[in-house]
Amino acid sequence: DAKIEYRMQDQEGKEITPVIGEILEVVPQQRLVHSFRLSDNDDKPSRAIYEIEETEHGVKLTLTHDQFDGETQTYKSVGDGWPFILSGLKTLLETGKPLAA
Repeated sequence: DAKIEYRMQDQEGKEITPVIGEILEVVPQQRLVHSFRLSDNDDKPSRAIYEIEETEHGVKLTLTHDQFDGETQTYKSVGDGWPFILSGLKTLLETGKPLAA
């Protein structure tokens, strides 16, 4: 089973792994699905789906995050987190530079 981990450094420079999950589906250059669990709580895993499609002017990325067990801590956290992460990805892809912290 393929596992995923999102690793980053906290404000003190210590490496942390806030997100863990398992790869559920891969369609190369089209779709990635993985389970999603925040490592700092006991919420049941949810699911993140990334879908990529070509458009007339480039590529469209659609993110769907579902299968929450109600309005959990994870549900509330990702509502603020995904826009920030996707903005950073967009900036990196368009400019080659990361979004300023």
